[in-house]
Amino acid sequence: MKTIQLHKTTLILIAILLFYTFMGILLPLMHDDLQWFSNYNTDILKVGFASLNGRYIGNIFEIIAVHVSWLRWLSYGLISMGIIWMIMHITRCKAWTSYYLLAFSLMLILPSAIYADTYGWFAGFYNYATSTLISLFIIYYCINAIIYKEKQPVSVTVLFYVLCFFGQLFMENVTLFHCIILILAFLYEFTANRTLNYKLLFSFMIATIGTIIMFSNPNYRKILFEGSEYQQVSNNQGIFSKFAEMISTSLPYGVIFSQVIILSMIAALIIYLLLRSDRYVHLTILKRRIIMIGFITLPLYYLLFYNQFLLNKNTDIGLVGFANIIVCGYFAFSIFVGIYLSINDRKTQITLYSLLIAISVSASTLVIVTPIEPGNFLIVYTIHVIILIILLKEFRKYKSINVNFIKVASLVLAMIYLSAFIYVHYEHEKRVQLLKQQIKDHPRQEVYTVESLPFEHYMHHPSPINKNYQEWFNNYEELPKMTKVKYIPFGSDDS
Repeated sequence: MKTIQLHKTTLILIAILLFYTFMGILLPLMHDDLQWFSNYNTDILKVGFASLNGRYIGNIFEIIAVHVSWLRWLSYGLISMGIIWMIMHITRCKAWTSYYLLAFSLMLILPSAIYADTYGWFAGFYNYATSTLISLFIIYYCINAIIYKEKQPVSVTVLFYVLCFFGQLFMENVTLFHCIILILAFLYEFTANRTLNYKLLFSFMIATIGTIIMFSNPNYRKILFEGSEYQQVSNNQGIFSKFAEMISTSLPYGVIFSQVIILSMIAALIIYLLLRSDRYVHLTILKRRIIMIGFITLPLYYLLFYNQFLLNKNTDIGLVGFANIIVCGYFAFSIFVGIYLSINDRKTQITLYSLLIAISVSASTLVIVTPIEPGNFLIVYTIHVIILIILLKEFRKYKSINVNFIKVASLVLAMIYLSAFIYVHYEHEKRVQLLKQQIKDHPRQEVYTVESLPFEHYMHHPSPINKNYQEWFNNYEELPKMTKVKYIPFGSDDS
């Protein structure tokens, strides 16, 4: 039976790999992808990225990927599948086929803004998704080392050291995230068990070397002291104003409100487990109500006020920021207390708290990033998925789950996304051919008109947004260099 089960999980991983590889084939190059395809990459390589940033590995991946199609498609599939695979290892569900499909489905229903910034273009994918995969591996190794005390094979430990170094060369905030996670894991092991984990200490030293290499890039000094349109360390009001804005608007939106669906699912599972918990039942009615109100307040506030009045866009209203902090803080309090009261297994409980701390650390490191992009929250969403699956394992101790529903849901979601991006690919090819035909028929026309692509909110600027990006688009599609194009909404009658 074990052999059959292992065979099923292998087949599912292959199916997930094929799915994401095909999605990579369907996804056109866009925005910065087109820039990296141009002569820009040779110019930037000559100076060793000194005029850009310290995301050396992510930049190199992107340069290679935009020039080698089969490698771009395969790496897109492998990295995406790797994230699912690491989720299964952290949740300790790697032998259960239904959980693979559940994780796959949950990663597909990413908030569209996060999807567009990560899976919706290759430049973002190689920085955000790849760094997320590495972060998950580091979290997995630390949890196994300090909680489950499992001895890892030498090959896994060597890979861990390698990723601790190269994982520092993707995103600035992720670089700090890895350092903080590693030192926290080391300190926990020392304080809880009075032992020095030299592997964690060595990995922190390796990560620190990678951090120094990243931030030794000359352009960061320019960003810090002279400012840059591309990236900043803080906003014009200073670091304290940046921090205040971040905790009142940016983080509540990125960590909580944009992910309210999966958080509501997590809350529902904790509520069910609480009702089954003797420790919760024996609390006073007042304490029980305080905990429950925290779970209910967030979705009600989101539905009745935050989403209804578009409060994420009204960031100048001071009362909104204060309300965001109160609601999100109250919800987080209920989550923390709920886990303590509902989870009996000590190791599972510590794992969940470790994941919540990882979310907090990931969010806090964004203080050095301006602007904060939706892609910065991919790691947060992925950890939410891990927490949900761990809670679902606890839920299954009391109530069975219809596995067929998970299978059908994952299949339907996969077909929907494939159909949508097949349509995107078709419309992209059609508009390029239409544009070439217009140029051929009217070579002296000043501006040509074509439609935008369908589902553009699931991609990162698939239609060029300014003159430079249009020139890079022209270069990639082999159009006359100075071709000017007007993009009208998809489905318009004016094209």
